[in-house]
Amino acid sequence: MSDYGSIYDRDVTPEPVSAGSPNGAPPVGAIGGSTQGPAAQTSEPPEVQPLALFHRIMRKYYIWAIVLGLVLGLPAAYAGYKFIPKEYTSTGQLVIETEPERMLFDIEETRGPRSVSLVAATQAELLGQRRVMERASAKLEREGISWPIGNDGVVRLISSMDIFDSRRAPIVYCSATDQSAVIAERMANAVLDAYKELYIDNVSNRQRRDSLQSVRDNQTREIREIQEEIDRLSRAYGTSDLAPLEAAGARRISELSARIDDLLLARNQATASLARSGEDGPGELDEEPEDPPEAMAAGELPPERVLEAMATNDERLKGLLDYWRALQDQRTRMSLTFSPEHRQMKRNAVSLAAARQDLLARVEELGIPEDATVTASDPQERLDQINRLIEQEEQRLTTLQNEQNVMRLARNEIDERLRVKRDKESILGEVTRELEQIEAELAGNNDFDRVQVEPAPIPLTPSADKRNAVAAAGLAAGFGFSGVLFFAIGFLGLGYERIGDLEELGHLTPTIGVMPDRDDPDAADQTMASLSVHHLRNLLLVRRQGQKVCRIYAVTSPAPSDGKTSLVDHLGTSFAKVGHKALVVDADMIGHSLSRQSGFGEEDGLWQALDNAPLEDCVHESEHEGLFVMPSGALRTAQPERMSGESLVRLIARLREQYDTVLIDTGPLLGSLDASLVVSASDETLLVVSRGRRARMVKAAIARLKSLGVSRASIVFNRALWSDLGSSVSGVSISGPSLRSVAPDEVRPGSSGRSVKRRLRTTSGGGAPKL
Repeated sequence: MSDYGSIYDRDVTPEPVSAGSPNGAPPVGAIGGSTQGPAAQTSEPPEVQPLALFHRIMRKYYIWAIVLGLVLGLPAAYAGYKFIPKEYTSTGQLVIETEPERMLFDIEETRGPRSVSLVAATQAELLGQRRVMERASAKLEREGISWPIGNDGVVRLISSMDIFDSRRAPIVYCSATDQSAVIAERMANAVLDAYKELYIDNVSNRQRRDSLQSVRDNQTREIREIQEEIDRLSRAYGTSDLAPLEAAGARRISELSARIDDLLLARNQATASLARSGEDGPGELDEEPEDPPEAMAAGELPPERVLEAMATNDERLKGLLDYWRALQDQRTRMSLTFSPEHRQMKRNAVSLAAARQDLLARVEELGIPEDATVTASDPQERLDQINRLIEQEEQRLTTLQNEQNVMRLARNEIDERLRVKRDKESILGEVTRELEQIEAELAGNNDFDRVQVEPAPIPLTPSADKRNAVAAAGLAAGFGFSGVLFFAIGFLGLGYERIGDLEELGHLTPTIGVMPDRDDPDAADQTMASLSVHHLRNLLLVRRQGQKVCRIYAVTSPAPSDGKTSLVDHLGTSFAKVGHKALVVDADMIGHSLSRQSGFGEEDGLWQALDNAPLEDCVHESEHEGLFVMPSGALRTAQPERMSGESLVRLIARLREQYDTVLIDTGPLLGSLDASLVVSASDETLLVVSRGRRARMVKAAIARLKSLGVSRASIVFNRALWSDLGSSVSGVSISGPSLRSVAPDEVRPGSSGRSVKRRLRTTSGGGAPKL
């Protein structure tokens, strides 16, 4: 067993609970002070503070994060500063006259110019037009400054220009930005020069306007002459559209040719008849064609040639004749299939008779023309008459053909004139539109006369130096990556490093004690460590509320190596120093740490007591008065699977009769069989959490305690930093009974933690026990 030095030689007794605090003054290093177990804690977790969480995760990585941030950020900052070029901006101006000349009469010719703001907005829009940029880009190509050609140069110029008008002054600014000051100046002046040539000087526009006006006048004159020629050619016909007249003439020529063919056929027949009359004598005239008037008087139709001749000049007769012939053709076709008595044949006969009567009536209405009547009884005279008719019709045909040829020539000439006229009208339209655009531009000369162009100078200093900003961004990126990296590492391995970290467990389990870390370079002497054990003991005594009954404490931890065995040893000694008959029990059936440290590893102990062996054979006196040890028992007989809840409860009942305080050291709660049984059978559980223990594992251990029905459980934070432990000393804790018993003359309320540590060093010696 460890020797605590002179601090345990004092007669330290618990004092009554001070007023105003339900649990008495919190001890040095003790947080909270609630006497209730997990069931009494609020079920709502405390609100997470992002900054506090960030500081909790990053506090042990700050130095490494800064170093890595410098390693990553400095090269990035240097590269950004080195490779980001400066930018120069050259700015020219268009200054607009604000006080125009006053006119005596306000008429259209002498009316003053528009407002300055409207003129400025218009000039800014004109200055940024693509035609200005194209002209300026062409000028830059000719200056030999390695300017991109074509559309690439125009795009670069547009992206580098900034054109805007001032709302407070009659000025339009034209700014160009580039990495070279000379190129920036040339770009700005090229745009200003192009604007001046296009809109202020207007030399090219005036020349173009004069040329276009000449072209427009010539085209107008030529179109007028062509129209006069078309009117002359079409005057004889009354219209310039000769196509219908030509089609009608062709139709008449075709009809006259058919008439001549009929007369030629009649002449052949007459010639044949004359030849027969010469051979057979003059009495053979039966085959001579019947005279048309006589045929009509007899109710017969005139010969077909006469009907055709008459139909050429009468559309109605022609239609009746065609209908009559169609009925005849229909009758001929039906006669091949039907008999004359068939109803369709009879219907056709009725229709044919009606058509014949209509033809006869129309012929009587029109009258037989003289040229269609060949009534000479002499064949020779009849032949001469037909020849005369043929000659007349041929003369008419020749005349019609000549007229048709002349009309065709006129039509071709008119069509050619119309085509030329359309071409010239198209050219005239394009010229007129371009001339109107130029006139519109030249119409603004009153505004352009008010504009004065001030060229852009060569900039002497850069307008934008992004190197510092980029360097800062690179440095920030390095630190940001470093911070995110270490934050992720710390978040994945998040544990409890300080007393304040345990606040998030306050709604689950209170923290009642803090034990210092002897390996801390800032560690004080053993006085502070002993004082922390005393405060934990006093708080446990306060919880008993003055009752003298035995109290069973189970001391466990979430995982191995959290220091629970040392806490059992030191806390048992502290209880013994205040007159308690204290017993420490080694129930760690795997580690047996308490048995080995006390020197009773081969002695009878817990295993034998569970088998109802006499307690005097299983309990051994320690080197401290009032402190007894029950080891785990002879290691050769250890059988953890034989431990049962019933035997353990019976043993605890026996221990209550003989001891004031019993501290049972168990194995890790999450990895041993004995821990679950011991905490279930004990009055109170102390969960030892070592600094750096994962939060996930601690919360799992608390959840295990709740699942086992443990109503009283508290956390003891072990291996805390001395700086953290010293900062927990307050005026209230200084007034605690245990501290007053240690140094009643030197410690007063209101003293700082650092002064307490210094004064305690002067009163005690020796090394602090490692907990």
